[in-house]
Amino acid sequence: MPPRLEYFIVSDSVAVDALTNRVSLFNVLEVVLARSFPAVHPSAHATSVWITEDEDRGTDHQAILRITVPGGEQRDYATNFTVQGRRHRLFQRIEGIPVPQPGTNHWR
Repeated sequence: MPPRLEYFIVSDSVAVDALTNRVSLFNVLEVVLARSFPAVHPSAHATSVWITEDEDRGTDHQAILRITVPGGEQRDYATNFTVQGRRHRLFQRIEGIPVPQPGTNHWR
């Protein structure tokens, strides 16, 4: 059975506490403003958590983050991961996100 998405959040940055293993997300991206267009958002982190079954331990999977920018251009960012336990965290840092015109960026 493939991993099931528990949550997916895009933020400017993310940190994992070395002692507690707690995740902190900073500046969750709900709105990105630009003074003029085209613009580039310097970087963002896509954080997702996947739920797996015990029998999935050690299996390989691929998650594809698709960003669709205003105007319709799509960019795919693939990340491979191996299931280690019942929950798997995946952090993807994307740099230089284009914002060619006003509108909505879709992250999937």
